[in-house]
Amino acid sequence: MDELKTRLANARPDDRGNLCLQIAERQVAAADKLYTDGKIEEGQAAVQDVVSYSTQAGDAVRQSGSISRAARSPCARWRAG
Repeated sequence: MDELKTRLANARPDDRGNLCLQIAERQVAAADKLYTDGKIEEGQAAVQDVVSYSTQAGDAVRQSGSISRAARSPCARWRAG
């Protein structure tokens, strides 16, 4: 996760949407595990990260006009479905 966040900080505009979605997807899995383990506050923080990075992904796609990479993401398919 830290590697993705580092890459995001230095990413080209066309790559930001995809990286944000990858981070959000990983945070969904982390939130699920945290909730399962009874770590409610940490799970809530992970869900907030999901919202934040998903929003950033949408912003990045709108700014760059590049939807091809983001559209291939499982999160994008889930939202569309």
